[in-house]
Amino acid sequence: MSELAAAVDTEKQVHTIAGPYGNLFAIHEPPLESTSVCIIMLSAGFASREGSRRLYWRASRSLRNGSGVLRVDLGGVGDSEAETDARHFDVHRVEEVYCAIDYAKSQLGYRRVVLLGLCAGARVALKAAGNRPDVNAIIAWSMPVLTAGGNFPRSPLEPAVRSSSVTSKADIKRVLHFMLVLRFLHPSWWRLRLASNTNESLFSIVKNFRNAVIYKIRGEGGATEENVFVSCVKRYLEKNRNILFVYGELDATPLAEFESIFTGMATEGSRQSYHVVGRGQHVFPTLASQKEVIGVTSRWIDKHTR
Repeated sequence: MSELAAAVDTEKQVHTIAGPYGNLFAIHEPPLESTSVCIIMLSAGFASREGSRRLYWRASRSLRNGSGVLRVDLGGVGDSEAETDARHFDVHRVEEVYCAIDYAKSQLGYRRVVLLGLCAGARVALKAAGNRPDVNAIIAWSMPVLTAGGNFPRSPLEPAVRSSSVTSKADIKRVLHFMLVLRFLHPSWWRLRLASNTNESLFSIVKNFRNAVIYKIRGEGGATEENVFVSCVKRYLEKNRNILFVYGELDATPLAEFESIFTGMATEGSRQSYHVVGRGQHVFPTLASQKEVIGVTSRWIDKHTR
């Protein structure tokens, strides 16, 4: 083990954060140089997942070169309390994120906070930041916009859609246009996907694509109210607040929904931008994809938060 690696392991500190529904387990990794910025990594999901935890571990060691890092298990995850029987992607509570923010500032002495989350962690980070103007930036990795992949239960914030919404010639034209701009309908995307080990079934992709198409049509036609979570994202963006979205190229549903709803988002450099990791999957399990995610995130944080 190198001297730097040994120092990193030695300086890692375990903390217990009092939450509204039970204690939250957290690991604080102090910055290697003086800084006022703390990156709060929100470990979310339905269990302790090796994929996201390995990615967080690697990211924390890179990002702490210019920031402190506080990795927090939200309620029901890892060693934190507040178990829940729910299994949808909006199960985590913003109040726990507020407690982590307050702890980083009052107990650890940071003045600026960046929230980072993967999948459900990204959703709760964005919802929390909407009510906390003291959050300086959000890093959203693989954030579901409308629907969950696989066989997960429907979230209360997912849109309820019916195929009967597609009725007019104008609707059909919008569907055809929508199909053309989505990358997962391109043959090259399918060639990549079939050559990779992804877990999302064809049925799940088709179902969620259908939901996204119908949502897009109904939203444009003004036939229904905006989805609650989409409205939250749009309000955040309208205030010109800092945010970076990162998606894997092979993560069909989240990427397609994001690109169809948030059109015109910059792909590089700006304070509001998104990045697509070539051949990347939902939790970025390969070393190459993790290096790209961490590198893009680190460069963006250097430019817009430090």
